[in-house]
Amino acid sequence: LLLWHQERRTHQLELASQGVEKDRLLRFFFDLPFVGMTILSTDSLHWLRCNDRLCEILGYSREELVDLTWTQLTHRDDLAADLSQFERVSSGATNGFQADKRFVRKDGKLINATIDVRVVRQEDGHVDLYVATVQDITARLQAEGFAQEVLDNVNQGFVVCDQAGRVVVWNRFLERALGVAREAAIGKPLHELFPQARHGLEAYLR
Repeated sequence: LLLWHQERRTHQLELASQGVEKDRLLRFFFDLPFVGMTILSTDSLHWLRCNDRLCEILGYSREELVDLTWTQLTHRDDLAADLSQFERVSSGATNGFQADKRFVRKDGKLINATIDVRVVRQEDGHVDLYVATVQDITARLQAEGFAQEVLDNVNQGFVVCDQAGRVVVWNRFLERALGVAREAAIGKPLHELFPQARHGLEAYLR
């Protein structure tokens, strides 16, 4: 009986030690300085917990954020898509989602962000809470816009494709020269836009 009590006590200590380690790792990841992190309530999507980076992105202090909700800071044009995704998670259709969306900062400025939302469920499947990361991509989009503007003023065709050969950048010179709008070219295989050079392009890219 004494041995059983000792083994039980040792097991409890091991579980407690594991819990402390998990808490330490959670605090470590939660306080990462390069990505916003938050825990959201399931009823009204209140900000239950936020790290410093998220406060910096949204321009609010922790004390201010806990009195607000995710929906209050979401741009009105992105709200319906957000709520639809949360509903899919709540119904059990998925355990999370990723999306690009816009938040409205405290000073009124728009923030472009990439979000990754994951769910924590109870044993019966009900949603316990949401955990989300928020990556500010505003500066990146501005830089991409500036780069596109520069390329549009280059007096020669300029195209960038991914590893699968699909167009990701198409400048204004090519729009004029080939009569193919940027919106129509993006995502298309390069050989469809240059059919006369298909075999040469494929061989060269290989």
